[in-house]
Amino acid sequence: MTTAEMANTLAKQGLPCFPCRDDKRPATPRGFKDATHDERKLREIWQRHPAPLIGVPTGEMSGLAVLDIDPRHDGERWFREQKHRLLPTRVHRTRSGGLHLLYKHEAGLRCSAGQIAPGVDVRATGGYIVWWPAAGLPALGEASPAAWPRWLLAKLSPARRPDSARIKVPDSHALEQLVRLIVASRSGERNSLTYWAACRAGEMVASGLLDANAAAAVIAEAATRAGLSRSEAERTAWSGIRRTGGAPMRDRTAAEIVDLALNKTELIVHAGYLPATAEALRDLLAASGNLFDRGLSVRIVRPADGSLASAMPLTKHYVVIVAHRLCQPVKLDAEGEHVSVMLPDRVAQMYLDMSGEWHLPPLVGVSTSPLLSADGLSGSQTVTTPPPGCGAVVCKYWSCR
Repeated sequence: MTTAEMANTLAKQGLPCFPCRDDKRPATPRGFKDATHDERKLREIWQRHPAPLIGVPTGEMSGLAVLDIDPRHDGERWFREQKHRLLPTRVHRTRSGGLHLLYKHEAGLRCSAGQIAPGVDVRATGGYIVWWPAAGLPALGEASPAAWPRWLLAKLSPARRPDSARIKVPDSHALEQLVRLIVASRSGERNSLTYWAACRAGEMVASGLLDANAAAAVIAEAATRAGLSRSEAERTAWSGIRRTGGAPMRDRTAAEIVDLALNKTELIVHAGYLPATAEALRDLLAASGNLFDRGLSVRIVRPADGSLASAMPLTKHYVVIVAHRLCQPVKLDAEGEHVSVMLPDRVAQMYLDMSGEWHLPPLVGVSTSPLLSADGLSGSQTVTTPPPGCGAVVCKYWSCR
């Protein structure tokens, strides 16, 4: 039986599934959020993202919560001491020699690491497990998942700060990265990149990490050196800072920040083989639905003054920005731990060099806007009906069939 067929069998038992690579990372752009019970969708997912392991989301999506016992961090000793309080329930042996104890999900239960004891993690809302029996490892007990042990809830529910507590997340390199991004921008993208960078600086202001006047001065100075007029640079800087300076990030709690981090897909940067990273990035960008193939990989730019839209070819700087919006690039350190990194420019350039292999929908024109020439610039003819040979409208764009 193939992995896809085994996934379909699990789905018929009520477990949503998705493909995972041999390193246990999701093979799909959206990770466990791509999990499904639907047989047709499962078949399509495995055809597009073939992988040897089956992932099952934990928490509300599957109704399962899992105690992950890791023998490498003394978790097995804790299990031996407490197993009379943990069993019977369904138990899977893991590839590392540990255990997955499967229980019914408890409302409000979230993922945690080492909170119960060293080497004892919880997989619940916001997480997933590999279904190891489908990879040939034994199920050590065929009992149905039991109710989550009530005595563990107290260990997972420490006294919480008031929701209004502000969380500061300092990053000594963030402002310098924004400056470099603005200064390296090209004609046609300077204003939009300055505004994006100002929004990010505004988030730091909202978190109490940066003074608003200082943030505006730095962003405006960088934009001026990139080629914007001083008045336009200052106006754009303050517009972005005001846009996010009073945004909800100011009031995010610790739990909300952790949720955002856990739910963000990781993109592994393979230091020894960057083309593999570029291919994973391609799948991620193709799934975003915001980019199009016009002989070049392009995005739609709609000027704030209401003038007609045009297609703007992607630059490697813009690819880096979009990648960080959609995922968190990580590298594996010597111990196999995931460390957050900036997406290398070389990976962005490799993506741009995949001419015709971006897996993006074709862009022929924009309704009520000029036709676009092959280089992505506006032409002189206005589209009012679908061009010959084109079918259904995708958003506001004509898409050839």
